[in-house]
Formats: sequence, C-alpha cells, structure tokens
Amino acid sequence: MTASRIRVEPILEVTRNSAGPAKLMAGAPAPADGSAATSSNWSGYANTNGVTKYGSSSFYYIIGDYVVPVARQAYGKCDGTWDYSITWVGIDGWGSHDVLQAGSEADAYCSGSSTNTLYSAWFEWFPYNWTRIPSLPIAPEDDLFVEVWNTSSTAGHAYLVNYNTDHYVMVNFSAPPEPSW
Repeated sequence: MTASRIRVEPILEVTRNSAGPAKLMAGAPAPADGSAATSSNWSGYANTNGVTKYGSSSFYYIIGDYVVPVARQAYGKCDGTWDYSITWVGIDGWGSHDVLQAGSEADAYCSGSSTNTLYSAWFEWFPYNWTRIPSLPIAPEDDLFVEVWNTSSTAGHAYLVNYNTDHYVMVNFSAPPEPSW
C-alpha cells in the first residue's frame, strides 16, 4: 500500500448539523467496557475504561476504513424531504458533553419524479456543528479512510483519504469552550 499522493487544500463549510455524543434510551444501562452499544442516535463499539479527562491514560486517536453507502430514501417514501445518514469515527468520554469525530454523510431527497443526493466528508468537535469538506469529493462505494486524534484537550485533527481517487485532506481544529453545565 502506498500513501495517497494528491493533497487537497481544505475548503470548509460550517453546517447547522451535529452528530453529538450517544444518547441512551430512557432507562437503558451504559454499555459494559469493550462492548457493542446502541442509543437513539448512535451504534458502535464503546470502550468505557473509566477515564473522564484527557491525560496519559486516555485514548487520543481512532481510525476507521469503510465504503461510502449509497444514499436512497426509504422504500416507498418520496415526500419532498431529505433522508440523512452519516458514518463516522469519534472519541469522547462515555456520557460526556463533547465528542471529537469525522466521517461522511450520504443524503437522499425525493419529490415526485425529482431526486437528488448529497455526499460529503465532515469533521466535528461537538457541541460545535459539523463542518463539511467539499474539496474532498466522495461518491457512493468509495473506500474512505478516516483518522481523528487530539494532541491536547483543546487541539483536534482529522485525516481523511479517498482511496478511490487517491485524494486526502488534513484539518486541524480547536475544542469548543468548556461547557458550563
């Protein structure tokens, strides 16, 4: 395997969308350490090792490699609205109010005989909304590599590679202010 050769200068587009941390269903227990977990907005693997603040024993990076899904509205639905889906990797403290993450969205629209799709790479340090990276084009069935890491409690980084086009982008960004809740 060779490194991608075409670096894309990041063009960024702030959205009003956010993925946010996992939201447990009412009465649902937190996952056991190292287990699969689900919530009303999330599913995946949770490592709940008890670390609550950034430090030498906390995780500082995560990677993922996946195929961008094909965006389609639900079967039989064509009501003039968008259906949204996102795939991503992220780091937070389970139950925390922030999360550092990056990935892609695959959205579909249908109204009468008019259809449309939107595919975009993005990053987020919630509670900030996610920021699209339209300069890194992605399409259905592209192989997307995503790495997210932090080098301090306030410095985040994302590296995304589209292996189908041999393009990559790297962005550096800051944490939101410490929440007051």
